[in-house]
Amino acid sequence: MVAPDFELDERGLPRKNALMWWQLLALRELGGSGNNAEINQMCSSMIGLSNEQLDVMHTESMSEVDYRYAWARTNLKNAGAIE
Repeated sequence: MVAPDFELDERGLPRKNALMWWQLLALRELGGSGNNAEINQMCSSMIGLSNEQLDVMHTESMSEVDYRYAWARTNLKNAGAIE
């Protein structure tokens, strides 16, 4: 599998829909399963996100990237691609 190129938004972050493919690739690298933190970390590493990108907050307790990863996983679950 080869992940497609994606555009960054005005804050320099990948859009939610682009992250769906990266979540699948991260799960594959992890042997088919992992907890959310492991999947997110693998995905961020594969994409090459900087600490600056990872530090952008969505709420006081969740980064914007983690929020987008969560939505990407939800969309994958709804499509039946992951459990």
